[in-house]
Amino acid sequence: MLKRIFLSISLSLLFVPSFAQNTGDLVFFTPEGGSFWVILNGVRQNEQPQTNVRIEGVRGDFYRLKVIFADDEFEAIDKNIMGKRGKVVTYRIRQTGDNDDGSPRYKVQYKTEAPLIRNKVDKDQNVIRHRRAEVEGQQVTITQQTTTHQHHHSSHGHDVHQGDYGMGAHMDGGAHHHSDGSHSTTTTTTTTTTTNVSGTSNTNQDPMPGYKGPTGCKYPMADDQFKDAKRSIEEKSFSDSKLKTAKQVARSNCLKAAQVKSITEVFGFEDTRLSFAKFAYEHTYDAGNYYKVNDAFDFESSIEELNKYIDN
Repeated sequence: MLKRIFLSISLSLLFVPSFAQNTGDLVFFTPEGGSFWVILNGVRQNEQPQTNVRIEGVRGDFYRLKVIFADDEFEAIDKNIMGKRGKVVTYRIRQTGDNDDGSPRYKVQYKTEAPLIRNKVDKDQNVIRHRRAEVEGQQVTITQQTTTHQHHHSSHGHDVHQGDYGMGAHMDGGAHHHSDGSHSTTTTTTTTTTTNVSGTSNTNQDPMPGYKGPTGCKYPMADDQFKDAKRSIEEKSFSDSKLKTAKQVARSNCLKAAQVKSITEVFGFEDTRLSFAKFAYEHTYDAGNYYKVNDAFDFESSIEELNKYIDN
C-alpha cells in the first residue's frame, strides 16, 4: 500500500513541471501611466482597466498585442510580442515623449523574463486566466467630464446671462455675483467614447469578400500584421528556428492560403516546406483555396503528399 502511494506521489511530481512548461505568463505594467485594457489576438483579457496585469496560461508564443488606455487622451498601442512557455515574460508600458498634439506617447518595452513558478505572484498584480475564444462585439465605453470655469465682467454691475453655449453642455453651479459687477459660470461637459476592441478584424465585415468555401478558423491576419510576422520568421538564422517560429505564428493566428504559401516559400528545403504546409492547414481561413500552396513546392511528390494529408 505504501509503495503505491509513493509511486502515485512520484508520478504527480513528475507531471507538474512538464505541465508548467506547456504554458507561460505575460505581465504588463506601467509605473507612470493610467490604467489600461490588454487585448491579445483580438480578445480582451481584463474586464476592468488596470495598471498591472498578469495573464496566466499563455500557450502560443507569438501574439498581436493592443493596449487601450482608460484615458482616451493616451493613444492606443499596437505591437507584436513574444511569450515563452515555462517563462514569465514582463513588458513595461512607459512614456517615451509627446505626440504632435502634445498628448503623451507610450510604448511597450520588453523588460525581463524568469522561470515560471506557479503561485508566486506579485501582490500588486491582477491575475487573469488567458482568454482564447473570440468574443464578438466587445466594446469599451469611456466616460469623461471636463469642467471649465469662465469669468464675465459687466460694466453696469448687473447679471450677465450666457444665452447659447453651442455645445449642448450641462450647466452646473449657476452664477456667482461679485460687487464689481462680474460673475463666473461653471460648465461641465460629459463626453462618452465607445471603442471597439473585438478583434483583428471587424466581426460585421466579410474578411474575404466573395469567398464562399470552407473555413478553418476565424478572422485572418491583417496584411500589416502578417508582414511583421513573416519578417520575424525570415530573420531567424537556421531552418529549424524558422520552422518553429512559423508554427508559432500559425498556431496563434488565422492565416489566408496566400499567406501560408508566402511563408512556405521562406524555407529552402522541400521537406521543411511540406512540414509547415501540413501544420498550417488547420489554421487557414480559406481552406478551399489551399491549392494555392502547391505553387510553393518544386516536386510533384510533395504536392501529392500534402493532398493526401488533407484528404485524410
